[in-house]
Amino acid sequence: MSHREFSKWKEFYCDSQKGAVWPNESLVRLFKGSYIPGFKDSYQGKKVLDIGFGSGNNLMFFGTLNMDLYGVEVHQDICLQAAEKLKAMGYNADLRAGDNRNIPFPDNFFDYIASWDVLHYEGQEDYIIEALAEYNRVLKPGGRLFLSTVAPDHTIFRNSKTLGNHRREISREDEFRKGQVFFCVDETGYLEPYFSKYFSNVLIGRAKFDYFTEVNDTYIVTGIKE
Repeated sequence: MSHREFSKWKEFYCDSQKGAVWPNESLVRLFKGSYIPGFKDSYQGKKVLDIGFGSGNNLMFFGTLNMDLYGVEVHQDICLQAAEKLKAMGYNADLRAGDNRNIPFPDNFFDYIASWDVLHYEGQEDYIIEALAEYNRVLKPGGRLFLSTVAPDHTIFRNSKTLGNHRREISREDEFRKGQVFFCVDETGYLEPYFSKYFSNVLIGRAKFDYFTEVNDTYIVTGIKE
């Protein structure tokens, strides 16, 4: 994304006070349920990075699991606001300005990464590959990635322009993201090669919710750094 687009997100989260105040249900299910074969863990003291944490809603959930909280957002003001909110709830978090392809943390540092509805903003294949390589860099060996990214039936794509190479330009008049290009594959089979290059035991699912006038359609991915 460009600096102009980063400023839009700063306005969305800081100036307009928008953003979710509860954790994403699918993410909670993955951490608390038995949906991933063989995945059971004790979260106490584990380091989790939330990429594109926004209002900090998922970080609050990770705090209830007694994990050490870290996050990356595109604007420092978003980081400051979320840190204050988390501190008021009794959680300390190390939140830094960065993005998918520029994560300001050391190699082999995190036990978990949550990348929730942010990867598609990279907008083109080579940037997607760079982002996944960066995720791999900061994960510890044996660390696990949890990721959600937009799927084709999402109504964010209503009247969108298809640009080719899995690229779609947002065209909705009611969207502050109008004109932005998302990366979105047509089916799960197209996703697997991107992730298997950097992660093992890759699982890909799909969460689709029809809310009458809007459809929230996302791919859900998890994998392990070897």
